Amino acid sequence: MFSSLKEIIKDLKDGKIVCLSDNEDIENEIDMMCLAKFATPENINYMAHFACGFICCVLPHDLCVKKGLDYLKQEGLNQDHRGTPFCAFLDYKECDTGISAYERSKTIVKLAQTSKGKNCFVQGHTPVLHAKKGLLRERLGHTEMSSQLSFMADSNGTAVICEVLNHDGHMLRVNDFEKWNKDKELKLYSMEQMLKEIFGSFLSFF
Repeated sequence: MFSSLKEIIKDLKDGKIVCLSDNEDIENEIDMMCLAKFATPENINYMAHFACGFICCVLPHDLCVKKGLDYLKQEGLNQDHRGTPFCAFLDYKECDTGISAYERSKTIVKLAQTSKGKNCFVQGHTPVLHAKKGLLRERLGHTEMSSQLSFMADSNGTAVICEVLNHDGHMLRVNDFEKWNKDKELKLYSMEQMLKEIFGSFLSFF
């Protein structure tokens, strides 16, 4: 059921969407992911249609700080009990409503560009996630996992992730993935695999 890191990296470099699972003792969820530079209207629309969760833009720590996008953290407004690192909800300033797949695509692509600072954005519809500086050494979340994979795919640590709901409206779990994925053929990669690839033994990491 799980694909290899090599297969995941190839799909990401090819602009495709992959699926990531975290550990049962964290969120026990599956997210769709693609590189932010491939946040095409088609990929965003696919996530909205088949994943149905929040479509979020992941920024690595240094880029997030450079852009000055720590609004929620600075104002003490992010009190998510799982520590999901929301830092802002934005639209690119040239968008209209900001909610269409085309405009969310534009916002995410601009967020991923180092040349676009906070003055290029207004409060809006795209959640921005601030990955920890040490990535998976600091936090075992989809945010850090996707940013790590982005770097490994020769990108700049930016990504798009979206939680996946099952057909019944509950969160999609690994045990149900094959049935859910039957007509989609998306590749799945786990946090446990990632930790083994980066740190060696999964148990020795802890």
